[in-house]
Amino acid sequence: MSKKYTIFLDIDGTLLGPSGIPQENIEAIKRVRQEGHLVFLNTGRSYSFIPKEVMAVGWDGTVAAMGADVRYQDKVLRNFIFSQEELIWITRYLYESGKSCNLEGPEETFIMNHTARKLEGIRISSHKDLLTLYPDSKISIISVWNPMSDEERELFQDRYSCQEHDHYYEFTEKGSNKAVGMKIILEHLGLNKSNSIAIGDSMNDMDMLKYAGISVAMGNAVEAVKEVCEYITTSAEEGGVAEALNRLIP
Repeated sequence: MSKKYTIFLDIDGTLLGPSGIPQENIEAIKRVRQEGHLVFLNTGRSYSFIPKEVMAVGWDGTVAAMGADVRYQDKVLRNFIFSQEELIWITRYLYESGKSCNLEGPEETFIMNHTARKLEGIRISSHKDLLTLYPDSKISIISVWNPMSDEERELFQDRYSCQEHDHYYEFTEKGSNKAVGMKIILEHLGLNKSNSIAIGDSMNDMDMLKYAGISVAMGNAVEAVKEVCEYITTSAEEGGVAEALNRLIP
C-alpha cells in the first residue's frame, strides 16, 4: 500500500440513507480497514446518540458532537461537557419557550418537550428533571427542533458554536467543529492531512470537507457542499460512500 488514508464519514445523509446503511457501504468500509486505512465517524450527533447499527459497522474512532467529543479506539482525546451553571439557564430557557430539544452527551441523551417525534433517549418532563433526577448527567451538544430565531441567535451565537439547518439547529463548545476533531486525531496519530478523505452532505460538514486533503460530496448533498468538493459521489441511498471509497482506494 503506497498511501495510508484516514477517512472521515458523516452519518445522516452520507453513511446512512432513508432505508438504513446500504450493504455496499459496510463492505467497502470493512475492505479499506483490512487494507490498513483508518476510518472514523464524524458526526454532529453526540456519542450516545449514534445509532447501534452504525456503531456495529466497526470504526477506528469517532468525532462526535461537532468536534466536542473525539475518540481514537478506546482513548478519549477530547470531551467537552456543559457546566451545570450553563445547563441550568439553557434548559430553563428551552423548557419555558416550549422548544423541543435533545440534550445529548457521551453516555445518555435526554429528550425534552417532544410530542410527535420518535427519538431514542430518556424523556424528561421539564428542565428540573435533569438536575434533580439526573444530577450527574453530562451534556456535550444540544439540538433544538425548530429553525433558530433571532432571540436564540442573540442568546447562543456569541457563547457557543452553532450550526443551523433547515428545520433545526445545534450548538456546543465555542470553536468546536468537525475539522477540529479531524485535526486532533491526525495530530495524535502523526498523520498528514493531505492523505485524509472526508465525505459529507450538509452544511455542518463544510469545515471538515474544506480541511480534508480529499473532499467528497454526496449526490444528495446541498449545492453549497458540492461546490467546495473535489468529487461528487452517488446518493446515500445508492451507497455513495462505497462508490467514493472504491473509486479513491481501488
